[in-house]
Amino acid sequence: ATYMSDANLAAMAGIDKTIQLRPGIEINYQGDLTIKDTWNFAETDFSGLPKWRYGANADVAGNLVISASGKLTVANSISDAYVDGFFGPSLQKGNSWSYQLTAGADTHSADNFAIINTVGNNLELKGTAANPVTIRTGNGDIKLAAGGDVVFQSQYATVYNAGRPADTNPNGSLDKYLFSDDYIVLFNAQYAVDGGDLVIKADNNIQGAVSDQFITEWLARVGNWGSNSPLNDPADSRIPTAWGVDVSSFRQNVGSFGGGKVNVSAGGDINDLSVMLPSTGKQVGKIDQTIDPVTGLPVTNSNGGPKFLTNEVEVAGGGQMTVTAGGDVNGGTYMLGRGLGSISADGQIT
Repeated sequence: ATYMSDANLAAMAGIDKTIQLRPGIEINYQGDLTIKDTWNFAETDFSGLPKWRYGANADVAGNLVISASGKLTVANSISDAYVDGFFGPSLQKGNSWSYQLTAGADTHSADNFAIINTVGNNLELKGTAANPVTIRTGNGDIKLAAGGDVVFQSQYATVYNAGRPADTNPNGSLDKYLFSDDYIVLFNAQYAVDGGDLVIKADNNIQGAVSDQFITEWLARVGNWGSNSPLNDPADSRIPTAWGVDVSSFRQNVGSFGGGKVNVSAGGDINDLSVMLPSTGKQVGKIDQTIDPVTGLPVTNSNGGPKFLTNEVEVAGGGQMTVTAGGDVNGGTYMLGRGLGSISADGQIT
C-alpha cells in the first residue's frame, strides 16, 4: 500500500514514457483455497468501457497471481478476451490479462511460482456440463503449478490461450459466413494471432480428462474448390477453403489457438491429457464485385453467397509444444497443426 501511495505514483509521473506500469492482483493464501465465483476480466461498465483495463487509453491489461500453500480448487471460470455475442463468444482486440495459479506454493519464497512437493497439494479444475469451468485469456500467459497433482476433473474443465484477432481483415473474405449446398450456414471460426505462453507443471502427476469430442467439433472447416462442386458448376458454386477455431465447443483439456508456446511437465505421470495447437486457415481470396443489373448488388453464386474468383488461404496458429514426464505418458491426444513439438518420458509413452 505504501509503495502504491499517491506520493509514489506522483513521483513516477516523470519516468520515461516508454515504460508502462502493469497492474495486478496477488493473493497469497495459507491453506486450501477454492475459487467459487467467476472472474471476468473482459467485463464492461454501463457505457461499454472495460472495467479491467487501465492507462490513459484503457488498454493496459494486468496480471492475476493466486497462490495457495495447500490445495487450490478452481470451481468457476477465469476469463478474459471474450465477450458474449449473438453468434457465441467473440474474441476481442488488444492485450489480455495473464494468470498464474499455484497449489502447494512456497509462499515464503521470492519466486512466486515456487512450489513444495507435498501429496494432496493439488491444483484441481472442476467442471460439469451444467457449469463448465474454463481458464482462458487472449494473448496473455497462463501458468499453472502444483506441488502435488494437476487434475482436470472432467472434459468440461479447459485451459487455453486464444491469441487476438489480426489488426487488419481479422475474418478474411468470409466474415463468419460460408455456403454449403443450397443453405447458408454460420461459420463461427476465429483466426487468432499472437498467442501467449501456457505452462502447466506438477511435481507429481498431471491427470487429464478423457473427452468424447472430435477435433472437428471445435475446429470448423469448409471447402469445395474442385470440379465436383455442387450443381457441377465449379465456376459458379465452388466453396473456398477455410478452417478456424470455435471456442464455444472446445472440450479437450488444453489449447493454444494463436500460435503460442505450450510447456507441460510432470515429475510423475501424465495421464489422458489432451493438448491442442491447431493451425487456422483464413480465406483471403478475391470476391467478384461485378454488379448485377437487376438487383443492383454484387453478383452471387448459385447458393446465394459471394462469388469467389480465387481460393487463397492465410495459414496461422500452431506453435511450440513440449510435453515432459518423469514417469510415463499414458493415453491422451496431442495435436500440432504447424510448428515444433516434442513428447518425452523417463518411463513409457503409450
